[in-house]
Amino acid sequence: MKPVIGIDVAKGKSVVQCFLKRNRPVGRAETILHTPKGFERLKSLLIELEQQSGFKPQIILEPTGHYHRVLVQYLQREAFEVILVNPLQAQRARRTGLRKVKTDESDA
Repeated sequence: MKPVIGIDVAKGKSVVQCFLKRNRPVGRAETILHTPKGFERLKSLLIELEQQSGFKPQIILEPTGHYHRVLVQYLQREAFEVILVNPLQAQRARRTGLRKVKTDESDA
């Protein structure tokens, strides 16, 4: 399985969670700012995950208004695979979970 990075996008920042295997997070969720320094931190997380797994990670996020655009543009410029999840599908997936927890970390 390719490693996955789930991102919960908000205004000016995002919460990032890395996964090497399904439902097995790697480390803790991390908040990155939508700044050049924050994007460089995200890139280093992606490279680190690629080195651990041997595969380039997929990035999955839910489009949030216009806040996701600058992040997606950066990731595509850096040649990472970005998958945008339809907000209705994401909502259904959250509802099917056994745990009814709503946090940025669980969304990521």
